[in-house]
Amino acid sequence: MAGRIARALEAGLLIRPGERRRVALMSLYAANAIGAVVIGHSVRDALYLSNRPARGLAGMYIWSSIAIVLVSWFYARIADRLPRGLLNAASAIGCAALGAALWAILTVTDAVWVYAALYIFVEAMGSLVVIQFWTLANDVFHAREAKRLFGLIGGGGTLANVIFGLLVGRYAQVIGAQNLLLVMVAQLAICAGLAQAGSRTAAAGALVLRSRPVRKAPVISRAGLTFLSNKHLTIVALIGAVSAAAVTIVDFQFKLSAAAVLDQNDLAGYFGRFYGICGGVALAVQIWVTGRLLERYGILASLLPLPLGLALGSGASAASATPGLFVSSLAKGSDTIFRYTINDASMQLLYVPVAPHVRGRAKAFIDGVLKPTSVAFAGAVLLFYKQSGGRGRPLTAAVLVLVGTWVWLLTRARGEYVRSLVESLERRRLDLSSSQFSRLNEGTMRALRTALGGEPATVLHALTLVRQLAQEADFTPELRSLLRHQDAAVRASALEQLGELRRPGPLIDMRGLLRDPVAEVRAAALGAVCAIEQEAAVATVLPFLDVRTAPEAVVRAAATVALIRHAGIDGVLAAAEPLKQLLGAEDPRDRAAAADALGRIGVSGFFRPLLAFLRDPDITVRRTAIAAAGKLRAPELIAALVEQFERRETALEAASALAAFGPGIEHALEVILLDEASHVDCRRGVALVLQRLATRVAADALVSALICREQAVRKAAARSLARLARRQRGVRIEAVRVERAVHVELAAARTALSVFKTLPLPAAGHAPRTAAELLGMALLEERDARLLQALVLLEVLLPQVRVDVVAENLRSESAAARGNAIEVLDNALPEPWKRQVMANLEETKRRGDQVPPDARPVAELVSALIGGECGPWVAACAARWALDAPVPLGRLLPALEAGLYAASAPLREAAARAVARAAPAEASRLLAPLAGDPAPSVSRTVRALLDRSAPRASA
Repeated sequence: MAGRIARALEAGLLIRPGERRRVALMSLYAANAIGAVVIGHSVRDALYLSNRPARGLAGMYIWSSIAIVLVSWFYARIADRLPRGLLNAASAIGCAALGAALWAILTVTDAVWVYAALYIFVEAMGSLVVIQFWTLANDVFHAREAKRLFGLIGGGGTLANVIFGLLVGRYAQVIGAQNLLLVMVAQLAICAGLAQAGSRTAAAGALVLRSRPVRKAPVISRAGLTFLSNKHLTIVALIGAVSAAAVTIVDFQFKLSAAAVLDQNDLAGYFGRFYGICGGVALAVQIWVTGRLLERYGILASLLPLPLGLALGSGASAASATPGLFVSSLAKGSDTIFRYTINDASMQLLYVPVAPHVRGRAKAFIDGVLKPTSVAFAGAVLLFYKQSGGRGRPLTAAVLVLVGTWVWLLTRARGEYVRSLVESLERRRLDLSSSQFSRLNEGTMRALRTALGGEPATVLHALTLVRQLAQEADFTPELRSLLRHQDAAVRASALEQLGELRRPGPLIDMRGLLRDPVAEVRAAALGAVCAIEQEAAVATVLPFLDVRTAPEAVVRAAATVALIRHAGIDGVLAAAEPLKQLLGAEDPRDRAAAADALGRIGVSGFFRPLLAFLRDPDITVRRTAIAAAGKLRAPELIAALVEQFERRETALEAASALAAFGPGIEHALEVILLDEASHVDCRRGVALVLQRLATRVAADALVSALICREQAVRKAAARSLARLARRQRGVRIEAVRVERAVHVELAAARTALSVFKTLPLPAAGHAPRTAAELLGMALLEERDARLLQALVLLEVLLPQVRVDVVAENLRSESAAARGNAIEVLDNALPEPWKRQVMANLEETKRRGDQVPPDARPVAELVSALIGGECGPWVAACAARWALDAPVPLGRLLPALEAGLYAASAPLREAAARAVARAAPAEASRLLAPLAGDPAPSVSRTVRALLDRSAPRASA
């Protein structure tokens, strides 16, 4: 029964499991908040228009706006400093108390100021309550949920519009307009409790890291409006200002028309009936149109009905020579129907990409300060216009101009909405290793010279940038001063750069560092001195070849390199024997120094010793040999370097060394990449190297790997190809083959999802506890993996869509991050890719796009899974599930027997268990070959099964 109700809610109201409580609480909150606003507006309008002259209405717009600005300014200062639920509850209780006080005053006096105070209070209360409700709703729901559910949640407010509007219309004359204020007070009190309850359902997940802005406009910063530097929020703010002005003019026209023909209680009754009828239409729109319109046609189509309705209604009133109350109400009716339904739900979506610590202040400013200011300005213009004896048609022209501006801003807002969603998913990282300066200016020089006097880590980084600028500026004085730096790494780096520049000026200081207590500094000094003095430095360097003078291998190796590189034939002859001793040394430190020396010498013919060092048992020797191989670039070293990908600790060094070879090695790497017999880690590492080479030949090799049998290789090739395409836009990639690979991945994802829908498997929201839950999770993970692979490849075809950021967040544990990622896909992917991707995510907009259950018989389906249709892990889970499944094991026996010889150890183990139960008489014969399986889990399981079957066989 519960499952049937859940399916009905999802089909009819788009409510998914786990969302019902949140939707119910926020819908009730909306109903009471909007109900309080509707009753307040009806009562205050009736009382004011009956007891005050109509010409004062424009002034009320101004004073109300001032009050809203003050309240919202104060609220914005504390909106993101206090818990959202507590703040909303306290505000609602405070408003209820003020409402009760005004009711009490009205019972004892009808002073003029009371009606003005009530008018201003209701306007400020309505603005604050609605702002707080939608701000909390943005905390409770992420972008995808918001797009689907905000229409339904807003339906609570629309329902309140209907019910309380009709109640006001029916009982205004019975109990009196002012006594209806008590209903408003009660609803505000209910809002307080619902705000607390709703805040407890908000995702307690993500900790928001606030990044410090690089620069802020001082005036904006002091006003607390730094968020306006965000282009997306600036457009949202402009939409709010323009729409508020247009709605104010329409409201003014409507109220003047009503006040001209109705008295106090009739006004209250008419307003109640008007809001009730419009609310009934709005309720239907809210429940059955808003969510579907948002999901199917997107945010722009959902934001257009309100401005277009205002334009049509106002235009119809102006076109009629003597418009009656009905015609004058058309534009206001569009406002009432669309503003609190489609428009409000869609506008709230524009705040979803905004960081939570900014959202409260931004919303409070836009809705509570900017909009009222716009209303006040419009009110001032209307006041002047009315006192000047103006008529209605110029007001209609003003509405049409504002609507045109409004629509233009909406078209801009959609693009910024998608861009902001992407930014909310991104985590930018600064790649210092790729820092390049295309031009040198005074600011750069000043910054670098300041950095060279900073902390050691800052100095070392600055020295890497100085090396890039060595041909454009002279940093010799700074480098010379660093020779006396207290940090040894800084002294060594400064020596290396002075040696590369061959600047003789600091030679005396450099010679002094030949006696430095740190071996690495002495080694750097030897290289620098020899680079400057050349053959003349032989006598200085020769003593450092002796182990008694230089017991550290790094110093002896540096002396050898310096003589061979800079001291001519005499240096080579003097260094030959010491180098040979280092190459054959037993101490790994000596061998590492020898490998480093070979790399520094840079003669490709010296590759043979490196082949041995690349297989050295010592990790330091291997790492040093890898770096040296990258400097020698001998083709004979490629295979040995690729072998280093088998070890995690040397994989990245091997990739860097191979990439240093540069173009020309692509064909050798492609052979390894496409060889199904090669080690998987080696093939993945080769894909990384091809990405770094970033040539047309490298791209072709990666495209060829997209159809490999091994999933890990396909994944590595796809990621490398996507990064290559993103960083090297000029590289031509064969799009047809990439599209074919995308279709293959999407079809595999569709298969996994359809199988999941066919088999009786639960979708566990926790760690799997049963074989059925494990298989269900495995199928969904296979679907996700295939879909992510397709998205990575789509990044190659659609570089303008930030699919890389989306793909990273689709598997996020945060529901908000996943929802925002799906929302980006829905808005950014073109057809037909969008329809296929969203179908696999079960985010379809049309029933025909949904992935249907697999039509094959269950036994055939399970056999296909065990045979590897959805990958080896799903196969293993399916074989294990078969033990408990309502499927005769005998019908699965051929697939299970084949699984005994699969490459996957988990599949072999699960198949052995199933075979032992399916064919106990044949178990000994079938399982005996696996008793010595290389996987301990398989051999242990098989021996236990054979031990159990032995007594039965003897019996």
